[in-house]
Amino acid sequence: METVIFVNILAVFFALLDSIKLSGKGLLFSFITLFIFLAIRFDYGNDYLMYQYFFDDLNSGKYGDLGKAGEHFETGYTLLNFIFKYFGFEALIMFLSIINVATIYKIIKTYVPREYYWLAVFIYVFNADFMLIHLSALRQMTAIMIMFLSLNYLFNKKYIKYIFCVLLAYLFHTSAIFLVILIPITYFDWTKKTSSLIISSILYFSFFLLSNFFGDFISSFVNLYLGRYSAYSDFEGEVNSGFGFLIYFIFFVFLFISAKSMSVEQRKLMSVSILAIILSTLAIKVMMIFRLNMYFTIFSIVTFPLMVYHLKNRLFKIGLIALMFILYLYGFFGFFESEIYSDYYKVYKTIFDK
Repeated sequence: METVIFVNILAVFFALLDSIKLSGKGLLFSFITLFIFLAIRFDYGNDYLMYQYFFDDLNSGKYGDLGKAGEHFETGYTLLNFIFKYFGFEALIMFLSIINVATIYKIIKTYVPREYYWLAVFIYVFNADFMLIHLSALRQMTAIMIMFLSLNYLFNKKYIKYIFCVLLAYLFHTSAIFLVILIPITYFDWTKKTSSLIISSILYFSFFLLSNFFGDFISSFVNLYLGRYSAYSDFEGEVNSGFGFLIYFIFFVFLFISAKSMSVEQRKLMSVSILAIILSTLAIKVMMIFRLNMYFTIFSIVTFPLMVYHLKNRLFKIGLIALMFILYLYGFFGFFESEIYSDYYKVYKTIFDK
């Protein structure tokens, strides 16, 4: 855990140097640091060894052909493993690490104001659902990066090209097919309307209050039609103090408030984050919704800095940043104490420790 903390602080520090204009390459150095951390890892994350065993079995001929191997994982990911047969699993991890950091770097560079580079990096590295989970969720991480790279098509209403990218992402993680929902979500410019805030707030509280009902319905649907992911329905979270629910509602309201002074493209980003916060109330009860929402929650690395940037009141800016620090640091340290993740993440190992 100490290694992760050190790397995260270093990455935020480099980004901060860029934000205060002491280094024009600070953000780049930040992601070079993260690339090294990601690329040389070994047996770090819940599913690392599972993916390595699949790679070894596939390329030793255990499955016989790619078709049979595709019964275990999606076609795109299976083919990628086959392509790296002569380079080794470590090379595959390095390749995926490059895709990961290069895409997040591009997204931050494109959409986040320079003075808030540091906040975007902070959110990315200290929200355990992002960088740390992606170390394990290799297939979905790849699908998420494809989604990010297709945003230009989505925002410019080039829907055929966007759907092609969705299908490409689908080849790496079946859940990516749900990315088509971003077409209607971003088609209408609805975040400026007060009525949208009211309706979205009703949905937010309704999903929270009726989460048990919706959770049972969604779990039944997953078990019936999405057998590959039925294991997720066995996991169910619980609400503790409700403090996180309250904090996210505050973010929810300020996303709407700040959107009024944004460009159309920025408001489209906001609409995805608002969707993510609404779905998060169901994700507490249904792990499948949590996995689907991974495509949308990660937009906060862009939208939350934009939210702070567009607010005029300095006290609101400071207050929101403080809430982010409290929320993400609490979740970050809790992640390393979790029964699910603790054994797989506490000790960082590298390929040099093999």
